[in-house]
Amino acid sequence: MPEAPSAVTTGRTDGSATYPEAWRPSSLQDVLSRTPEPPPWVIEELLPADSGLLCSGQPHAMKSLNWLAAAIESVVRHTVWGKFASPKVNRVLFIETEDPRWLVEKRIHGFAKGLGLKRGDDLEKYGFFFACTGPFTLVECETELLALIDDVKPDWVVLSTMQGLLGGADWSQQKDMGPVAAIMVKLQRRVPLVAITHSPRDTKVRRSAGTITQDANYLTVMHFQKNPTTGVVSVQGDSKMGVELTFNLRLITESVIDREGKSLEEVRKIIHESYKVTKKKLILDYRAKNPNAAPYLEVFGHGIFLVVSVKRFSFAYNFRQL
Repeated sequence: MPEAPSAVTTGRTDGSATYPEAWRPSSLQDVLSRTPEPPPWVIEELLPADSGLLCSGQPHAMKSLNWLAAAIESVVRHTVWGKFASPKVNRVLFIETEDPRWLVEKRIHGFAKGLGLKRGDDLEKYGFFFACTGPFTLVECETELLALIDDVKPDWVVLSTMQGLLGGADWSQQKDMGPVAAIMVKLQRRVPLVAITHSPRDTKVRRSAGTITQDANYLTVMHFQKNPTTGVVSVQGDSKMGVELTFNLRLITESVIDREGKSLEEVRKIIHESYKVTKKKLILDYRAKNPNAAPYLEVFGHGIFLVVSVKRFSFAYNFRQL
């Protein structure tokens, strides 16, 4: 039987260092002798320490709006969307590169009202910080961005959006996106990061843009899709942490009268809703795929019901519910 290999050292025979101590490899025995640690959640089930989350979606899918609400709520209520706990979050930085300051600040005012905050309160205890940088080239302004983060010392950061950071870089070219991805990895090591990006409408460009996700090694990838009728945002995500991320986000609004006397709906909060496949959705989806299926009417009590057979099952829905 061959002799066991000698212990791995971090230096040469003369004792000089060859690589950083942090790079010291662990043997199988080292790993199995330690009890696995729970994920170091910053936002439970969403964002661990030393990691990143990439949130994508078509323009106007309310990505920035939802994450702005999440940022404020994480330091005021120590939750995100009323669902995901953030008990150790005391400071957060929201960086906006696209939307104008007046629009973001109007949204902040709306969310503050929804959280019951007002000017006379002790607002200094809530470590929410907002920087409206406008677009800049990430590769050229890496030092300035790191300085901003170091100055605020946030527990996590939202970067909205990637399109405001690319300058003339081409989504489809690895030579352009490689340096961007490298900086995004460095940022994640500095502070937990949520990066927001628009999904390219062109499918070829969308596939090429996927290299950002792969190279930057985000632990969680999340996609937002807005229902134009209801305004509800459906969220679907894939996490290396093994957490299922399939849910809805619903806007809670309040009717207000503007200076011109017009009635407007202002967003006050955004809440998490468990995603459920309802019987109604099963019926409508089945009818869309099987337009020749023959539904029939039934009278039950005081209601007229539409009954649709789906395989061996039948579902009845009151007309008013449809």
